[in-house]
Amino acid sequence: MKYPLVTIIIPVYNAEKTLSRCINSVLKQDYQNIEVLIIDDGSTDNSFKICQAYAQMDDRVTYVHQENSGVASVRSKGLLYANGDYIIHVDSDDWIEKEYLKCLVQTAQTANVDVVVCDYYVNTHNNQILITQRPQHQDGKTFFKDFFRSGIHAALWNKLVNRNILKKEHEYFFKGINYCEDILFWSQILLYKNVKIGYCHKALYHYDNYTNDTSITRNYSIDTWNMRCAYLLKLKELLDDKLYKVEIGLTELQLCREGLIYGYMSFKKTKKAVLRNYRYIHIMPISKKKKLGYYLLPICKQVATKLLL
Repeated sequence: MKYPLVTIIIPVYNAEKTLSRCINSVLKQDYQNIEVLIIDDGSTDNSFKICQAYAQMDDRVTYVHQENSGVASVRSKGLLYANGDYIIHVDSDDWIEKEYLKCLVQTAQTANVDVVVCDYYVNTHNNQILITQRPQHQDGKTFFKDFFRSGIHAALWNKLVNRNILKKEHEYFFKGINYCEDILFWSQILLYKNVKIGYCHKALYHYDNYTNDTSITRNYSIDTWNMRCAYLLKLKELLDDKLYKVEIGLTELQLCREGLIYGYMSFKKTKKAVLRNYRYIHIMPISKKKKLGYYLLPICKQVATKLLL
């Protein structure tokens, strides 16, 4: 086995509670040929002190501070600074198993693939749930569709990427779109190259689903809604609407649910969008209850809303 350099990008914003756990898990990897880029997005807590301490303690760690601009900007800066042959992201409130990098790199080399996916755990206060992420196909284009159709998570933190498939100085992330920025990234990688996908059949990443109460995914607001709408517009811009009309339709349906539940979209517009994408409801990787909610939405708003909660 060869030991190419791997860059781990850690976006940080007010993560003092979990940051040491995250960085320790990275530095204690079985695979040692790494560079760790900690990008601090203008934290106002003690995160910067923790980051500086690790940078002084271990010469594999580089600490970069910037004014608060959002995670998309942080990830862009991470790619700009990265020197590795392979690149992966680890979120500051999560942690990884010791063999995380070793397994991913080994799979990339033995299978001769461009992107390697692993399973992960969702960790709550007193529980750990295994989430299997086995790709159905090695083809990148089909794998991209699975983000929308089969419950494959688009997250960057359980996917090792070969640097060779990235364009130099290309902006893969878009300022202000800090929600689903990962799907926009993959849409520029998987659809325009002959990308091969590999799979490491181990749960190597721990997704913390209880500590960070301020994350975007747990605090839906008008800003989140506007960001989601911006994401949809950018997705439409990046995708061929003839080849990926189903994926665009499934995304519109998801936004209909959010707009209805949180009151940011009128019922008239919601109904119109649902009817426009009615034929895609059965494809959605959601419960039967929620599917029924979508089917009933044009007929009975109150019942549909309860089912979609």
